[in-house]
Amino acid sequence: MIFRYSNRKSPMHGVNALAKLAAALLVSLAALSTTNLLVLGVVIFAEILTFSASYEPLTSAVRPGKWFFLLALFLVALQVLFWPYGKWAGFLNGCIIVLRLLALLYASKIMLLTTKPSDIAHSMAAARVPSQIAFVTSMALRLIPLLDYDFTETKQAFDARTRHVSSKGVLFQLKLVSAFVAASLERAETLALSLEARGFSLKRRKMPKIAFFAQDWAVFALSAGIFAVALAFP
Repeated sequence: MIFRYSNRKSPMHGVNALAKLAAALLVSLAALSTTNLLVLGVVIFAEILTFSASYEPLTSAVRPGKWFFLLALFLVALQVLFWPYGKWAGFLNGCIIVLRLLALLYASKIMLLTTKPSDIAHSMAAARVPSQIAFVTSMALRLIPLLDYDFTETKQAFDARTRHVSSKGVLFQLKLVSAFVAASLERAETLALSLEARGFSLKRRKMPKIAFFAQDWAVFALSAGIFAVALAFP
């Protein structure tokens, strides 16, 4: 599933992008710096509460996707089979890896669902990230969901035109890929021109200023507290 901005009015949507970017970074570092299952559980529980503060349906927001479950099973099985300190220790280590990945997934998902790509780019520029990186990041965040939509539309169009064909072989796949690549190149060029026209120039001289309010400091303080707990209980 491709995560894209969800246009809602919620407490998390009202937090400025720089605070959310810092919070996502701190929470991700917290998940990576601890092997305590209880602390990892607290991190994930805090992220689930954040989903509720963004007014996203919990059933769809918390669901990581089939690919994640397959990856989790593969990683746990890999640790159980090849961990040198016993199968039980390997199982626990596999669970830690899976919980870390889940925490990272939720942190990025919250950021992408509640923040416009342009705001993310502005916050990166305000944090002194090179403008080239901010430009490419904003373009990627806008382009990837659009490419996902384009691929779905192209495939549905090809399926509708060839539904009476008994077999869809290599030629069908080549036509589908070529049509998708052509649409992607055109979409990328249009998006790049659009972003540059809106002020995402690589030669920007003035850095955007982002004001912090009480809710922004609260989100930052909460994430910093989670990071401190993770450091205290590694």
